[in-house]
Amino acid sequence: MIKKIFIIVLTLLFVACSGVGTKKEDERERKLKALSLKLADIKEKIEEADLSLLKEMFDLPLIKQYQVEKILSLVPNNIKFYYTSPSFENNQIKNVVGIGWNESIFYLEVAYGYKDNEWKITDIKEKGD
Repeated sequence: MIKKIFIIVLTLLFVACSGVGTKKEDERERKLKALSLKLADIKEKIEEADLSLLKEMFDLPLIKQYQVEKILSLVPNNIKFYYTSPSFENNQIKNVVGIGWNESIFYLEVAYGYKDNEWKITDIKEKGD
């Protein structure tokens, strides 16, 4: 009798805990999809020469914010925006972004953070640094 109760309790425990990992994975997938959709919107706006949506996404330290603003002020209107699918790396979401104009492409590694129910760019580095 005690063995049966013990087996039932263990079975219930394992069944109850088996859904915990999938909830986190579902949440992660939902957030990745939301970020992918936002990147698609940004790409569309950038190619229309509208940088407002991109600027709203920055959550950088002041010095990096200044550097990015300076770079964006120099960027011509006829740019192309390329990006890889976001992925989790070391508990952060990152991707590679390419900004192309004329015959050049400038690659950046971008890290994102989820703050106030929105995706924000938290770090930008030139690819290869």
